[in-house]
Amino acid sequence: MSKYAFFLGCVMPMRYPGIESSTREVMKQLGVELFDVEEFSCCPAPGVTRSLQSSTWLAVAAHNLVAAQEAGLDIMVVCNGCFGSLAEAAHMLNHDKDKLAEVNKVLKAAGSKEYKGKTNVNHFAVILQDEIGLDAIAKRVKHKLDGMNVAIHYGCHFLKPSAVKGLDNPETPRIL
Repeated sequence: MSKYAFFLGCVMPMRYPGIESSTREVMKQLGVELFDVEEFSCCPAPGVTRSLQSSTWLAVAAHNLVAAQEAGLDIMVVCNGCFGSLAEAAHMLNHDKDKLAEVNKVLKAAGSKEYKGKTNVNHFAVILQDEIGLDAIAKRVKHKLDGMNVAIHYGCHFLKPSAVKGLDNPETPRIL
């Protein structure tokens, strides 16, 4: 059974509790165990925090990565904004030793442990496709939706920046 730290962010519990409860139930049915990590905070949204002060954005994101690291779990995210923020921060810290050292100083001053660069950030949809698999999901379908037309909106933080995420072709995605 797979285990993940379930990152809710700040929007889902307050504005989209149905998405949270549905995600929990779907993952339970698929044999994935989700853990709540009390130390998680806002992701923080890069469009807001990062535009004001990049180092603050990176330190808060790193705090969340450390919280999962201390729990011994990788992160599962449903919100595309949170996924974009945490995945980009992890990528940056894993590839830039100077930024990692700088952020670890901030974390230490705040009383947090240092980030060691070992936390993976995973999107819910990618876990469904790559880990569980479409065949396993199809076997568990209770109510078929044959004949229903579905439109997909990936959201800008799901696939881009593609050099960081590397999930699919950002111009013609097929992952969902």
